[in-house]
Amino acid sequence: MVGASTALLLAELLVRVFNISPAANIVYRENYRLSDNPVLEYELVPGSPDGKEVINSAGLRDREFSPRKPENVFRIVVLGDSITFGFRVPQTATYPKVLEALLNRHAAPGSPRFEVLNLGVTGYNITDIIEFLRVRGLSYEPDLIVYGYVLNDPQSLSVEAEGLRSLKAQAETRMTTLSRGMGRILRHSQLFLLLRERLRPIPEEPPPDLLEPVFTALQTGSHHEYLRMLHAPGESWERVRTGMTELARLSSNAANIPVLVMLFPTECSEGYEHYPLWDVHARVISEVDRKGLHAFDLTWCFGLAQRDFDNKCFIELLHPNAWGYKVTASCLLSWLIGSGVLPKGSFDLDSVLADRNLDPLVADILRNGRQPR
Repeated sequence: MVGASTALLLAELLVRVFNISPAANIVYRENYRLSDNPVLEYELVPGSPDGKEVINSAGLRDREFSPRKPENVFRIVVLGDSITFGFRVPQTATYPKVLEALLNRHAAPGSPRFEVLNLGVTGYNITDIIEFLRVRGLSYEPDLIVYGYVLNDPQSLSVEAEGLRSLKAQAETRMTTLSRGMGRILRHSQLFLLLRERLRPIPEEPPPDLLEPVFTALQTGSHHEYLRMLHAPGESWERVRTGMTELARLSSNAANIPVLVMLFPTECSEGYEHYPLWDVHARVISEVDRKGLHAFDLTWCFGLAQRDFDNKCFIELLHPNAWGYKVTASCLLSWLIGSGVLPKGSFDLDSVLADRNLDPLVADILRNGRQPR
């Protein structure tokens, strides 16, 4: 009995010393926690599991990077939501990491080493994405900023944020319940609270009503109209305008760092010559141009890959699969080589195309790629 009491006391002390009380560490799906930043609302949990990898110590889905850029390194910071994060693919298959490998494999001798940092966070909208650049991305001293813009970025809803709010409300309700009877004693035990949280099943999804209006749009098949609605004049379109203005301001204040806004299309099984959202892309590109940023539309690239390789590029409406990320990285490499933003002499297109080990998809895109805007 004495031994059990001692063990419980020791466990209680350890929980308090390491501050792992559930009341202070509400986590959703292992990877997301509430943020102290009111704009972001939530963030990735450093060290949390990510397949065979982990989320790094800075809360990025990537390997560790020193905040101070090393000598002879050209550093690219990539912003975005779940598409940049790499929904349902390993870290190494995300387009930032595929691009990093392509850049370092095909750069001319004597070129800088290239680092491409993945700042994508599932569920972030354009406001969150630009704020994450401000509080985290700029600290890595980037030479180039790439924003992987997706057509749902203007929406305010986030399943991850709603899930965390729901868990927080549940935790607060349970603490109120513990204020009665024996609970008044147990509520002061951090060990008891931790065990109670760990043994309680955590819902994988918030209730369907929390997914509105996205849930309704997808259920009724009106997803393209929903995405078009997000870019019509109104509150959601103002988020786009404000976000692009802030992106231009931040990059200008940080030594005029070049910015590329790269537009992802949606899945188009009918073929991209029939793509239904060209007008929405044109509206976004026009706004990007007005802010003095670079814009590049990936739609032609996915159409090219579909035509020449006949491979499915998407898991569903918005999220590319591993092949789609390879298409994205190849197209981005094409833009970078022709854009003039990379260090002079880093790439010679003819030399790259002469490489017998060049991936056929990359070669096809580089030969047929359009010049940057």
